[in-house]
Parts: sequence; C-alpha cells; structure tokens
Amino acid sequence: MERSLPDDPLQFIQRCVKERKVLWTYHVKSPVHSSVRQVIVESYASYVIIEEYPDDKYLPSYFV
Repeated sequence: MERSLPDDPLQFIQRCVKERKVLWTYHVKSPVHSSVRQVIVESYASYVIIEEYPDDKYLPSYFV
C-alpha cells in the first residue's frame, strides 16, 4: 500500500491540529504540559515551516 503525501504539508498540519487529529507523545500528555498543548492548538493559524526533513526515516518531517 503506497502512501500519498499532501501537496501542501503546512496546510495539512494546520488542518490536523485544528480538527484535533494529533497524537501527543507521552511527555506532552502530562498535566504539567496542558497549557503547552493549548497554545499549540490555539496557534495553528500562525504556523510556519522552519525546517523540512524530506528523507526522515518513515515519512517526511517538519519543524513547525
């Protein structure tokens, strides 16, 4: 099964965050980081891609 990549990765990331279709890592799930998660979700409209990693191990990755 071949995976297709989005034409506009930034738009895809923003949509996923806006729709809360995000898998948080263990350390971000802690109660201490709940305000961090809130800021991440609330600021999706101002995201920019800072760095791209097209050859990452499984799929391309982005530092947003």
